Amino acid sequence: MTITRADSQRANQIAQELAETYGVTVVQDWGEQEPDPDGDGWNGGEWSLDELDTLQKGILDLASVMGGPNNFIENLGRVTISQVDLKYRGLASKHGVKFTSSPISIDAWTVVHELAHVWDANSGWRLCKALERYTGGYTNWVAMLVRKARGNCDEGHRLPGCNRFGYFYGDVPPAGSDQNFNRKEDFAETVAAYVYPALVQPKVDRFKDDRYRDLLYYPDYTQTVRWSFVDGLIKGTIAAG
Repeated sequence: MTITRADSQRANQIAQELAETYGVTVVQDWGEQEPDPDGDGWNGGEWSLDELDTLQKGILDLASVMGGPNNFIENLGRVTISQVDLKYRGLASKHGVKFTSSPISIDAWTVVHELAHVWDANSGWRLCKALERYTGGYTNWVAMLVRKARGNCDEGHRLPGCNRFGYFYGDVPPAGSDQNFNRKEDFAETVAAYVYPALVQPKVDRFKDDRYRDLLYYPDYTQTVRWSFVDGLIKGTIAAG
Protein backbone atom coordinates (compact mmCIF):
# COMPACT_ATOMS: atom_id res chain seq x y z
CA MET A 1 0.00 0.00 0.00
CA THR A 2 1.46 3.35 -1.02
CA ILE A 3 1.45 6.65 0.86
CA THR A 4 -1.96 8.33 0.68
CA ARG A 5 -2.59 12.02 1.10
CA ALA A 6 -3.95 11.25 4.56
CA ASP A 7 -0.71 9.47 5.49
CA SER A 8 1.63 12.01 3.91
CA GLN A 9 1.99 14.29 6.93
CA ARG A 10 3.16 11.37 9.10
CA ALA A 11 5.38 10.04 6.29
CA ASN A 12 7.00 13.45 5.82
CA GLN A 13 7.55 13.74 9.56
CA ILE A 14 9.34 10.37 9.70
CA ALA A 15 11.55 11.30 6.77
CA GLN A 16 12.40 14.65 8.32
CA GLU A 17 13.22 13.16 11.74
CA LEU A 18 15.48 10.52 10.21
CA ALA A 19 17.33 13.12 8.15
CA GLU A 20 17.77 15.67 10.92
CA THR A 21 18.58 13.30 13.79
CA TYR A 22 20.23 10.25 12.22
CA GLY A 23 21.68 11.53 8.95
CA VAL A 24 19.42 9.15 7.00
CA THR A 25 17.86 10.46 3.79
CA VAL A 26 14.79 8.58 2.63
CA VAL A 27 14.35 9.11 -1.10
CA GLN A 28 10.85 10.54 -1.08
CA ASP A 29 8.78 9.22 -3.98
CA TRP A 30 5.38 10.30 -2.73
CA GLY A 31 3.75 13.71 -3.07
CA GLU A 32 2.04 16.11 -5.40
CA GLN A 33 2.78 16.06 -9.12
CA GLU A 34 1.34 17.56 -12.25
CA PRO A 35 -2.31 16.49 -12.65
CA ASP A 36 -3.06 14.10 -15.48
CA PRO A 37 -6.36 13.56 -17.28
CA ASP A 38 -7.13 10.39 -15.33
CA GLY A 39 -5.76 11.37 -11.92
CA ASP A 40 -5.68 14.07 -9.28
CA GLY A 41 -1.95 14.75 -9.28
CA TRP A 42 -1.04 12.67 -6.24
CA ASN A 43 1.81 10.12 -6.45
CA GLY A 44 1.70 7.47 -3.76
CA GLY A 45 5.21 6.18 -4.51
CA GLU A 46 6.56 2.80 -3.43
CA TRP A 47 6.80 3.29 0.33
CA SER A 48 3.97 2.46 2.69
CA LEU A 49 3.49 4.10 6.07
CA ASP A 50 4.05 0.73 7.76
CA GLU A 51 7.38 0.37 5.96
CA LEU A 52 8.48 3.84 7.02
CA ASP A 53 7.51 3.04 10.61
CA THR A 54 9.52 -0.18 10.37
CA LEU A 55 12.49 1.66 8.88
CA GLN A 56 12.38 4.21 11.69
CA LYS A 57 12.17 1.48 14.32
CA GLY A 58 15.21 -0.35 12.96
CA ILE A 59 17.26 2.84 12.81
CA LEU A 60 16.26 3.90 16.32
CA ASP A 61 16.96 0.43 17.73
CA LEU A 62 20.41 0.25 16.16
CA ALA A 63 21.25 3.82 17.20
CA SER A 64 20.10 3.03 20.74
CA VAL A 65 22.53 0.14 21.22
CA MET A 66 25.28 2.29 19.70
CA GLY A 67 24.69 4.95 22.32
CA GLY A 68 22.64 7.47 20.36
CA PRO A 69 22.33 9.34 17.04
CA ASN A 70 25.83 10.86 17.10
CA ASN A 71 27.48 7.44 17.39
CA PHE A 72 25.16 6.08 14.72
CA ILE A 73 26.24 8.80 12.28
CA GLU A 74 29.90 8.39 13.22
CA ASN A 75 29.74 4.64 12.54
CA LEU A 76 27.66 4.65 9.36
CA GLY A 77 28.17 8.10 7.93
CA ARG A 78 25.34 9.72 5.99
CA VAL A 79 22.96 7.10 4.59
CA THR A 80 20.53 7.32 1.66
CA ILE A 81 17.67 4.82 1.59
CA SER A 82 15.36 4.11 -1.33
CA GLN A 83 12.99 1.51 -2.71
CA VAL A 84 13.76 -0.01 -6.12
CA ASP A 85 12.94 -3.11 -8.13
CA LEU A 86 15.09 -5.80 -6.46
CA LYS A 87 14.85 -9.55 -6.19
CA TYR A 88 16.36 -9.32 -2.69
CA ARG A 89 14.82 -7.71 0.38
CA GLY A 90 17.71 -5.26 0.54
CA LEU A 91 21.04 -4.33 -0.97
CA ALA A 92 23.57 -2.20 0.90
CA SER A 93 26.71 -0.29 0.00
CA LYS A 94 28.75 2.49 1.54
CA HIS A 95 26.32 5.23 2.57
CA GLY A 96 23.29 3.60 0.96
CA VAL A 97 20.59 0.94 1.22
CA LYS A 98 18.09 -0.08 -1.44
CA PHE A 99 15.05 -2.03 -0.28
CA THR A 100 12.82 -3.99 -2.59
CA SER A 101 9.70 -2.34 -3.95
CA SER A 102 8.10 -5.76 -4.39
CA PRO A 103 5.12 -6.82 -2.25
CA ILE A 104 7.62 -8.41 0.19
CA SER A 105 7.65 -5.94 3.04
CA ILE A 106 10.69 -5.15 5.15
CA ASP A 107 10.98 -5.91 8.85
CA ALA A 108 13.13 -4.38 11.57
CA TRP A 109 15.61 -7.28 11.42
CA THR A 110 16.19 -6.65 7.69
CA VAL A 111 16.63 -2.91 8.31
CA VAL A 112 19.31 -3.49 10.95
CA HIS A 113 20.96 -6.22 8.84
CA GLU A 114 21.34 -3.88 5.85
CA LEU A 115 22.49 -0.97 8.01
CA ALA A 116 25.13 -3.27 9.50
CA HIS A 117 26.43 -3.78 5.96
CA VAL A 118 26.65 0.01 5.60
CA TRP A 119 28.57 0.20 8.89
CA ASP A 120 30.94 -2.48 7.61
CA ALA A 121 31.33 -0.83 4.19
CA ASN A 122 31.99 2.54 5.83
CA SER A 123 34.91 0.91 7.66
CA GLY A 124 36.38 -0.43 4.42
CA TRP A 125 35.01 -3.90 5.29
CA ARG A 126 37.38 -4.10 8.25
CA LEU A 127 34.60 -5.05 10.67
CA CYS A 128 33.66 -8.34 9.00
CA LYS A 129 37.34 -9.27 8.74
CA ALA A 130 37.82 -8.47 12.41
CA LEU A 131 34.81 -10.66 13.28
CA GLU A 132 36.28 -13.47 11.20
CA ARG A 133 39.55 -13.29 13.13
CA TYR A 134 37.84 -12.86 16.51
CA THR A 135 35.75 -16.01 16.05
CA GLY A 136 38.62 -18.08 14.68
CA GLY A 137 37.27 -18.30 11.15
CA TYR A 138 38.98 -17.88 7.81
CA THR A 139 38.23 -17.67 4.08
CA ASN A 140 39.97 -20.08 1.73
CA TRP A 141 38.56 -20.88 -1.72
CA VAL A 142 41.05 -23.68 -2.40
CA ALA A 143 40.21 -25.42 0.87
CA MET A 144 36.52 -25.10 0.01
CA LEU A 145 37.00 -26.75 -3.39
CA VAL A 146 39.03 -29.56 -1.83
CA ARG A 147 36.40 -30.14 0.82
CA LYS A 148 33.62 -30.34 -1.74
CA ALA A 149 35.66 -32.58 -4.05
CA ARG A 150 36.20 -35.02 -1.19
CA GLY A 151 32.47 -35.15 -0.48
CA ASN A 152 32.84 -33.61 2.96
CA CYS A 153 29.99 -31.14 2.58
CA ASP A 154 26.37 -31.52 3.61
CA GLU A 155 23.37 -31.11 1.33
CA GLY A 156 22.26 -27.91 3.06
CA HIS A 157 25.72 -26.31 2.73
CA ARG A 158 25.64 -25.47 6.44
CA LEU A 159 29.05 -26.84 7.42
CA PRO A 160 32.04 -24.46 7.58
CA GLY A 161 33.60 -24.02 4.14
CA CYS A 162 30.66 -25.61 2.35
CA ASN A 163 29.25 -22.29 1.19
CA ARG A 164 29.98 -20.61 -2.14
CA PHE A 165 32.57 -18.27 -0.68
CA GLY A 166 35.08 -20.58 0.99
CA TYR A 167 34.08 -19.16 4.37
CA PHE A 168 35.11 -21.43 7.22
CA TYR A 169 33.28 -19.70 10.02
CA GLY A 170 34.45 -20.09 13.60
CA ASP A 171 32.28 -20.66 16.67
CA VAL A 172 28.46 -20.61 16.34
CA PRO A 173 26.86 -18.38 13.67
CA PRO A 174 24.12 -16.03 14.91
CA ALA A 175 21.27 -17.47 12.82
CA GLY A 176 22.54 -20.58 11.07
CA SER A 177 24.40 -20.81 7.76
CA ASP A 178 23.74 -21.72 4.15
CA GLN A 179 25.46 -21.60 0.75
CA ASN A 180 25.35 -17.76 0.75
CA PHE A 181 27.02 -17.37 4.14
CA ASN A 182 30.23 -15.34 4.12
CA ARG A 183 32.01 -12.99 6.51
CA LYS A 184 30.01 -9.96 5.34
CA GLU A 185 26.70 -11.74 5.92
CA ASP A 186 28.06 -13.08 9.19
CA PHE A 187 28.78 -9.56 10.45
CA ALA A 188 25.36 -8.23 9.38
CA GLU A 189 23.55 -11.14 11.05
CA THR A 190 25.75 -10.79 14.14
CA VAL A 191 24.77 -7.14 14.55
CA ALA A 192 21.07 -7.81 13.93
CA ALA A 193 21.14 -10.56 16.53
CA TYR A 194 22.84 -8.21 19.00
CA VAL A 195 20.02 -5.70 18.55
CA TYR A 196 17.27 -8.35 18.58
CA PRO A 197 18.48 -11.37 20.62
CA ALA A 198 14.91 -12.51 21.28
CA LEU A 199 14.17 -12.67 17.55
CA VAL A 200 17.25 -14.71 16.73
CA GLN A 201 16.64 -17.49 19.26
CA PRO A 202 13.90 -19.27 17.24
CA LYS A 203 16.27 -19.29 14.26
CA VAL A 204 18.74 -21.51 16.12
CA ASP A 205 16.26 -23.48 18.24
CA ARG A 206 15.44 -25.50 15.12
CA PHE A 207 18.95 -26.98 15.30
CA LYS A 208 18.63 -27.99 18.94
CA ASP A 209 17.73 -31.61 18.29
CA ASP A 210 19.32 -32.36 14.92
CA ARG A 211 22.77 -33.11 13.51
CA TYR A 212 23.79 -29.45 13.60
CA ARG A 213 23.28 -28.98 17.33
CA ASP A 214 26.98 -28.71 18.22
CA LEU A 215 27.63 -26.45 15.24
CA LEU A 216 24.66 -24.09 14.98
CA TYR A 217 22.78 -24.09 18.30
CA TYR A 218 23.24 -21.94 21.40
CA PRO A 219 20.86 -21.40 24.35
CA ASP A 220 21.58 -17.68 24.86
CA TYR A 221 22.98 -15.32 22.23
CA THR A 222 24.23 -12.89 24.87
CA GLN A 223 26.68 -15.56 26.02
CA THR A 224 28.22 -16.12 22.58
CA VAL A 225 31.52 -14.95 21.14
CA ARG A 226 29.74 -12.92 18.47
CA TRP A 227 27.67 -11.00 21.00
CA SER A 228 30.89 -10.15 22.84
CA PHE A 229 32.46 -8.94 19.61
CA VAL A 230 29.70 -6.45 18.80
CA ASP A 231 29.49 -5.39 22.42
CA GLY A 232 33.23 -4.70 22.37
CA LEU A 233 32.99 -2.79 19.09
CA ILE A 234 30.27 -0.54 20.47
CA LYS A 235 32.00 0.02 23.81
CA GLY A 236 35.38 0.58 22.20
CA THR A 237 37.10 -2.36 23.88
CA ILE A 238 37.57 -4.15 20.54
CA ALA A 239 39.22 -2.45 17.56
CA ALA A 240 38.32 -3.21 13.95
CA GLY A 241 42.02 -3.61 13.16
